[in-house]
Amino acid sequence: MEGTLLGNALIRIRPDTTGFDRETENAVTGGGMRKAGAAAGALLGAALAASAFEAIQREAGSDKVAAALGMGEADAKRVASVSADVYKGAWGESTEQVNTAIQSVMQQIGGMAQASDEQLSAVTKSALDLSAAFGVDVAQASTAAGDLIRNGLAKDATEAFDIITAGFQGGVDKRGDFLDTITEYSSQFAKLGIDGTTATGLLSQGLAGGARDADKVADALKELSIRAIDGSQGTKDAYATLGLNADEMAAKFAAGGDSASGALDTVLERLRGMQDPVAQSAAAVGLFGAQAEDLGGALFALDPSTAVNALGEVEGAAAKMGDTLNDNAATKIEAFKRGLMDMGLQVVERTGTFGAAAAAIAGMAPGFMSVIGPMAQVSMAVNGLSLAWLKNTAATVANRAAWLASQALYGAQVLVSFVAVIATSTAAWIANTAAVVANKVAMVAGQAVM
Repeated sequence: MEGTLLGNALIRIRPDTTGFDRETENAVTGGGMRKAGAAAGALLGAALAASAFEAIQREAGSDKVAAALGMGEADAKRVASVSADVYKGAWGESTEQVNTAIQSVMQQIGGMAQASDEQLSAVTKSALDLSAAFGVDVAQASTAAGDLIRNGLAKDATEAFDIITAGFQGGVDKRGDFLDTITEYSSQFAKLGIDGTTATGLLSQGLAGGARDADKVADALKELSIRAIDGSQGTKDAYATLGLNADEMAAKFAAGGDSASGALDTVLERLRGMQDPVAQSAAAVGLFGAQAEDLGGALFALDPSTAVNALGEVEGAAAKMGDTLNDNAATKIEAFKRGLMDMGLQVVERTGTFGAAAAAIAGMAPGFMSVIGPMAQVSMAVNGLSLAWLKNTAATVANRAAWLASQALYGAQVLVSFVAVIATSTAAWIANTAAVVANKVAMVAGQAVM
């Protein structure tokens, strides 16, 4: 049997007509063709309805984000475009979740409202990856990242999410308070002149040393940032115990930046080096307050000079985590499905082309029915009806077949345009195949007439 392969389907070019009269009559009288047409119509209708509904939801979602951020129509379209890019890549459970993530990123992370579409998309994906991997709220993660940037602890969103990711992977969220700790204490870390990576490394060291949670470690550092410059007698006595000049140390802490971070390193190094546990404890309380008692030996595990190494590789941590998280068959299949849906959405938004194609597809179904009916009658006429009636029916078949051929050619042409909209990369191949199929349909119709 001759045929051409279209995808995984074999299209018959010279059909086998054995038992044609019986099969055709069964198809017509049994409603097989009608049922097949109904099924195809239902499938097409369902797909179109789903795409249309998704398009409506997407537009409403992007408008909601734009309204919440005080944006106009142009920005709403931008949000919709970024949302589509993120969602079709299999990020987020729904377009609503993706839109919420975009809103959080634009609200909480400085500069993202003016960032390029590519940057906004990448940061939103990082926020969603963090949420999926560690079960945290996207808005909370975005807020923490924004606080790192606002306080100068991270230079941009990429570095901020790298730091947060490394912290989670390093066990800093031991008690589920890591993101809250970043949000609450970022300004205090900045006063001590340490960056986000060092701060997170110190939290990791404290927890490894026995601290109950990240908040306790951060609170001790906050207390130092206050006492280090307060000029109180207790602070002066603590500095003296460590062999340090109170006024000089206060000036170093007050200067911030590298000066403050160097002073912090000096204080912690002197504390660790003390041999008398009683004097050590007294000095620690004098500079860190009651938090020193809460931390106990964990305080002496803090070392800014090695804190970064405690986290391991930080740069690129978020991207690597995302690659690992999404490198599986389920995610790839979901991305493929969403990609197809996105094609459908693009078609829905181009109603002229889709409408013409849909009309052509729908119009061909009754055409096939109108040809098969008379053809079945021809078969029955061969078995005993009058020659005059046979000629009349054959003429009807010829007219219907000619009409069907023209519809097939028209449908194929419209389908080429339809496919070009949703699959530009394969348009040339589809167009060529569609033309071949159209010619073969016309040939079949001509043979039917003969």
